[in-house]
Amino acid sequence: EDDIRAVLDMEWEEKQLRIAEMETNKGINIIHYQDEIQRRPPRTWFQTEKAKKKAKEISKAAASATSDNNDYGPHNNDTGASKSQQRLHTKKKKPSPGTLTLQKTKKTCQDARRKGP
Repeated sequence: EDDIRAVLDMEWEEKQLRIAEMETNKGINIIHYQDEIQRRPPRTWFQTEKAKKKAKEISKAAASATSDNNDYGPHNNDTGASKSQQRLHTKKKKPSPGTLTLQKTKKTCQDARRKGP
């Protein structure tokens, strides 16, 4: 257990060193390329603030409309069973062990072999 703790401590220290190195490299690059960074045009979004607000309102309205009409929970089901319970009753049964089921690709290959060239 002591060995595991020592390894975990070493890994944590290495992670902290990597983070510190990354931050120092970032700072050095910011200082070194400061003029180039400042010459770049500011980032712009493809939507205006007004369009973003309108889209947000529309999505909220759509979300509230769908949450009012969802089929989850006993309040919207005739039987009172939840959606997962209903799925359990409607699942397809597995074929009996004596029957052979083939995937579509296998069936297609077999049909091609039967037809011949």
